[in-house]
Amino acid sequence: METGERDLPRIEITAALESWKTALLAAKRKKRTVSAVHGAMTQGLAAWSAERGYTHLDKLAVPVLDRFVGGWKYAGITHRSRIDLMRSFLKFCVARKWILPLDRKMKR
Repeated sequence: METGERDLPRIEITAALESWKTALLAAKRKKRTVSAVHGAMTQGLAAWSAERGYTHLDKLAVPVLDRFVGGWKYAGITHRSRIDLMRSFLKFCVARKWILPLDRKMKR
């Protein structure tokens, strides 16, 4: 049965996060910003995922990401900024065909 998942590679979360940071630097983002702001989000997601046994991107479904975000203790503006970073990371992964768009995952 065709589900639209044509040979999606299984990419490890940590590898995807490192690739994203490398791409940000290649796009001329400031190294300090990528290290501090993006680095905090990537380290947080990597650690949280590892603690819960999530090693591959395909396991980061909406309910899983909701639990990750739900554990944040940021103020409103910082929280929104981190959500935007998560969206940027996930769009990066979708563009590389490592994962399906989240709205497609929910329809399964």
